[in-house]
Amino acid sequence: PEDEISVLEVGCDCGGTLLEIKNRFPKAKVFGVELNERAASIASHFATVETANIEEKGLGFSQGSLDYIIFGDVLEHLRDPEEALVYCRKLLRKGGKIIANIPNVMHISVMEQLLRGDFTYTDTGLLDRTHIHLFTYYEIERMFQRAGYRLCDTNSVVLPITKKQQELIDKLMDLKEGASRFMYETFQYNIKACVYDVGQENSEGGKGE
Repeated sequence: PEDEISVLEVGCDCGGTLLEIKNRFPKAKVFGVELNERAASIASHFATVETANIEEKGLGFSQGSLDYIIFGDVLEHLRDPEEALVYCRKLLRKGGKIIANIPNVMHISVMEQLLRGDFTYTDTGLLDRTHIHLFTYYEIERMFQRAGYRLCDTNSVVLPITKKQQELIDKLMDLKEGASRFMYETFQYNIKACVYDVGQENSEGGKGE
């Protein structure tokens, strides 16, 4: 709680997450990037906020100046999320981390639709019509690796599913090797990614439930 950490949230909206961080870590320096000017104005009351687009790569941070960069349900909305992660790697200091929440398109509710021949976009949720990129666990892993990170920790957000969906997962598990049960059960992945150093072992663990 006494550490002087520097935290940037990409897509900070009105700054609720940054305010919570500031409350828990009083010495933290909190920054935000937000496209919506009105939301950015509200967040600027307790954080340093830029009204900008992360994909334009023109943020006012020096190289190696940040401890954490947060993407809360943002990467799936970017035109090139991998390139944004490559850019952010330059802003992180040694030992810095990306924290991201990413929806899982392999969730059983989506698989159920696909088996019926449907893939219907909605206003919110896994098939939010504003999602530009769709992710599975393996694709998340590959994207971060290509961008120069390793997954330090991955946790699943699991919502209740029906008995019929549980039975469908059983059938899908029998059909194809390579997929694990958690890949169908996970609604959203919570990711912590560390800047990859050659020879550095993944001492913090991998997939967690």
